[in-house]
Amino acid sequence: MSKAIEIAAERFARGEITREEFEDIRDALGESEAAAPAPAPSPDLQVNVAATGTQAAAPIAPAAMPAPQAVDVTGISKALAISLHVSAVVSVICAVLIAVQGSPEARLAMVLAFETQPGLIAITVLPSLVATVLYLVWKKKSTDTLVALRGPQSVTPAGSVYWYFVPVAFFWKPYEAMRNLVLGFGIKQDKHWLMPLWWGIFWGTVGFAIVIGMIFVDGVNTSSQARAYVVFSMMLYLAESVSLFVTWMITDAVTTAERRTLREADL
Repeated sequence: MSKAIEIAAERFARGEITREEFEDIRDALGESEAAAPAPAPSPDLQVNVAATGTQAAAPIAPAAMPAPQAVDVTGISKALAISLHVSAVVSVICAVLIAVQGSPEARLAMVLAFETQPGLIAITVLPSLVATVLYLVWKKKSTDTLVALRGPQSVTPAGSVYWYFVPVAFFWKPYEAMRNLVLGFGIKQDKHWLMPLWWGIFWGTVGFAIVIGMIFVDGVNTSSQARAYVVFSMMLYLAESVSLFVTWMITDAVTTAERRTLREADL
């Protein structure tokens, strides 16, 4: 390497000339084999070693996300089954307690009590909240296992939970995540009907509750409205119990297939 090239290389290393300028000098001098040295780091990033006595730390690479692990969800599935059954029974009891009241006024009073009295609200809502949390944990863990055994899916383990809370997408992405579990773990064909039934009853119940709220947005003001409100409330409690029971059916079917898959994989 000629002296001129060495000087040009030093200037490039100090950042005094660009790579293009160095290459032009190299080509003009016929030193095409001379490689450009690495440029010096920006002065803003240099560390005064003499002053600090330390070397600049190398940049830290971002940590990789841990790979999903196959886990046995039998324990979570049993807890989920209990909570779903308890919630379904509570909904049926609410409907029955309303129906056995002796007069239309008493039935309306019972409906309003379930909606306004803190103790009764806790009794009716708490089991459903527990069941919801357990269901989301179960779905996340089951999707973890599916990804660990079958590879990436169209819905990630985290997505199997958070898509429930994303407007518009919550109409189909949670169903897609459940379909991945049903197909991925090889549930028998004669139980595939559970998927549309589960999703249809779920959204039917939600839609029915919204319609009731819209119809009686101004409250119950007449006897005919009171009778209708009581009937609709009883129907909603029964629809909730059916939705909870069908949810148990599909989660139990997935868990059974998942356990079989884990045994076959010796996990």
